[in-house]
Amino acid sequence: MDFTDVIEQESAALADATRRPGALGGPVPACPGWSGTDLVLHVGEVQAFWTAVVRAGGSMPEEVPGSEPGGADLLAWYDGARAGLVKALRDAPPDARLWVWWAADRSDSVREVARRQAHEAAVHRWDAQSVTGPAAPIAPALAADGVLEFCQRMLPRGRGDKPWSGPAGLLRLAADDTGGQWLIRLDPRPALVPAAGGEPLGTVHGTASDLDLWLWRRPAPTRVEGDPAAAEAFLAWTDLG
Repeated sequence: MDFTDVIEQESAALADATRRPGALGGPVPACPGWSGTDLVLHVGEVQAFWTAVVRAGGSMPEEVPGSEPGGADLLAWYDGARAGLVKALRDAPPDARLWVWWAADRSDSVREVARRQAHEAAVHRWDAQSVTGPAAPIAPALAADGVLEFCQRMLPRGRGDKPWSGPAGLLRLAADDTGGQWLIRLDPRPALVPAAGGEPLGTVHGTASDLDLWLWRRPAPTRVEGDPAAAEAFLAWTDLG
């Protein structure tokens, strides 16, 4: 999929959600202590930062222009931040190398930066819509890639040197709508393994969107078949920072 198109679409939907009556002042259910205004400031700051990363062309940027609204209207500033990221990504060669936080050598492609920002925008679009009413699910193909991306990027971060203290074994995530399955070895440190790696202690079922949101600790109607303690311990161990 074209992740830059996803950023544009999900960010536009986020902006539309924050223009609803009461959205900027209302609490964000999945982000305790945040209002809609705090959410817009966060996403705009993140998108301005990654715009600067793309434009820096390989090194961590020393400055991040437009990372705060200053005296500008909040939503006008956010419109500029999201448009800036989309333009920067479209102007850059997809295979060009950029500074990133998730790789051991701190380098990855423009396309992978777009991928990370597409998932960031989708989850926060869901947050923005949930301020004033039910939020639309994340599209199945995008959500399925979101589950994979979480396992690839967030699990290696873990809890620093904190050892796994939950049940030893395997945990399966099963997307009932797409048929996707992901198997996670829990001990000695949670990591994605081939789907044929053995029988799990438990399986977390849901749509791909449910699983993606569940991983990011958003309320989602998942159900656990087998040992719920394995799923609970896994979720508590992951680092979202």
